[in-house]
This record gives sequence, C-alpha cells and structure tokens, in this order.
Amino acid sequence: MKQKNTLNLPLLILLFVFTVFSKNVHSQCNIPNFFEENTGSNMTILLSPTFIANLSYESEDVYVAITNSSGFVFGSAYVATDYLVDGQQSVAVWGDDTFTPEIDGALAGETLIMKLVDGYNVYNLTPIIALDLSGNGFVFTQNGILNLSSFDIVSSCSYNLNLGCIDSLACNYNPDASSDDGSCVFIQDECDVCLNGLIVDGDTDDDGVCEVDEIAGCMDESACNFNPLATNPPIDINSGSDTTVNPMACYYDDSDNDGVCDVFEISGCTDSLACNYDEDPTTDSDNSLCIFAFGCDSCLETEFGTWVVIDNDLDDDGICNEDEIIGCQDSLACNFNIAATDSAYCLVPVGCETCSGETDGTGTIVDNDSDDDGVCDDDEVLGCTDTLACSYSEL
Repeated sequence: MKQKNTLNLPLLILLFVFTVFSKNVHSQCNIPNFFEENTGSNMTILLSPTFIANLSYESEDVYVAITNSSGFVFGSAYVATDYLVDGQQSVAVWGDDTFTPEIDGALAGETLIMKLVDGYNVYNLTPIIALDLSGNGFVFTQNGILNLSSFDIVSSCSYNLNLGCIDSLACNYNPDASSDDGSCVFIQDECDVCLNGLIVDGDTDDDGVCEVDEIAGCMDESACNFNPLATNPPIDINSGSDTTVNPMACYYDDSDNDGVCDVFEISGCTDSLACNYDEDPTTDSDNSLCIFAFGCDSCLETEFGTWVVIDNDLDDDGICNEDEIIGCQDSLACNFNIAATDSAYCLVPVGCETCSGETDGTGTIVDNDSDDDGVCDDDEVLGCTDTLACSYSEL
C-alpha cells in the first residue's frame, strides 16, 4: 500500500540519510526512529512522574515516539532516568508549517499514536489523559498541552532479524532477512520515493508534477504577476502580525497596465550619461534620481546595488589624483621639478652652494666651500700667513 506523504521531500531525504541503516527498513515490526526536527509549530505532551514510573523497559536509550496512522514520526523523547528532569519528561510534537506546500508535520486534529521503543521491542500505548488543556483528546492541536499520568499497553511486537522482505527490488528490502514474510512493497509511480521501508507519495496533489518539481506562484492569468511556470498556488509567507510583500500573491494592482504590479514597479534614471542609468525601468523615468560624475570623478556601484560618485581630485586643482606629480615647485631650488603639480620638499642653496642637474627634480646641491671657512672655493687666495716670514701676504 502507498503511504500518504506527511513530510516534505527535502526533510524526508535528510531523514533518509540519517536512517539508511535504521531498523525501520524492516517490515514485520516497524521501529520508529528518534525524531529530531523543527517545523516551527508544535504542541507539548507532558509525561508526569507517575506515567514515567509505570514504564517498564530494558534499553538504556528507551524513548517514546509520537506517530500518525501512516507511521511517520512527529516527535520523540528519551524516558530513561538519565534524561528526566524531576522525574518527568516532555515531548514536542511538531506540526505542519505554512511556509511550504508540502505537509511536513502533524495536521490540525490528526489522531496521534504513542509508541514506546525499547531496543528491538515496540509497545503501542493508549495514554489516559489526566488534564487536557486543549479539550480535543489525543489529537494534534497547535500550541496545545496534554498532561499524561497513565497509559494502557494495547499491543507489542519484537523485531526479528531473520524475517522480512527478501526481494532486493522492493522498497522495504531487508538484506538481513533469511525468510520472506510477504510484506514486500514496490514503487509504482515515478514521483514516489522509498523511505524507511514505506512508499512515500511524491505527488501529494496528484497533478502529475512531482513535489520536487512543483513551482509555487500566481496562477491567475488576469493578474499582473501571473507566473506561467507555476504549478502550485502561492505560498503564504506572512505569519502572525507581520506583513511582508509576497511576490506570489495575485491581489496586486497594475494602475498603468504595463504588466508589472504597482508594488514591484521600479522608476529609474534614463540619462545614459548618469552613473545609475537604467535602460529599462518598469515605470516612468525619474531623472531627478540621476547621479553624475564630472571631471576626474568616477562611478562606483556598491554591494547593495546603489551608485556613488568617487572624488578623484582630492585637492581640487583640476588634476586627477592618478595624474598628480609630486615634486619641488620652487624654481630657485636645486631639485626644482618644472612638471610638478603637487609640492614637495625643496633643496635651496645657501652661501657658496650652487645647483647642479636638470629641472626635472633630480638636481642636487654643490658645496663650493670645501674647507668650510666661509670663503667660496673660487675666492680662496693661497699664500704665506706667517707675519715673520719674508713672503708673508696679508691677502
């Protein structure tokens, strides 16, 4: 028999990865896997100390699993002593969310089934509700709370390693089984998938499109945001009191009848000389939004898709930063650079010093007083400076 899909396909595939070697693939006694997911909405089942005390088990990792009639698990919790708080435990039962078209949790009003998984033994429990704060019995109620204090064991089974489906083509093939129990099931439809020994319906709305290929969107041909590729109605992306623009919704207006919903219209600058030129705005152009770059300035698009003007002439001298030449601009200096546009340190000669070199900034100072006596080399007069000598010269 084909089981109806109550979990979305990506979630099922993820579960399959984690449970590919799970005991669940065997048929004669299906053992529910421990559930560890979060769909965003849930109800709480409280297992009182009395409830826990009445449980009898052998495994150290014994747990309670909450399933539906198809065997899909919506919540679980370990009940051995090491996992308890004040002798009690709580189980979060996760419900279907509203953000995806697939059913990925318990449905409102869906009857829940409680199982105790003790190693290879599975016990079906009928809980006795001590305090039903939701007023609906043992069914899923979003945000509901059930306080359980006792239970009845209605059935049990044990997993037999040697018994199961021995047909390797079957969904529930058991490679460890040596005896066939006649439980083999096979995929019939191309959209279906095999998960944990169950055939999961991969086309829950029976529209001939597999769940993984479904495209949600506006299917109303008269709507301004009609999506010809859509195979499923729009997803409601709003939750609680928050209001978000849903691009899939079909109720938007198109006041200018241009095929673009008013809420999605984009006005833009149509001046081709502008940084933020938009060759195809969806509505009338608004050139007051244009941003221009003049002279040395340039346009830069930010990571957010907006445009800014970059100033490439920081000293506003009319020469772009990349064209500036740094050098001495004093024509009396030895390192004067006739091409310099921005000033730098100048080497100005003093005393006997003179300049040597070109006017391209490479000039140097020449020292013309080698003995540092304050008399330039060219003005030095050699002679005898001893006043007692016959050759004494006062010059």
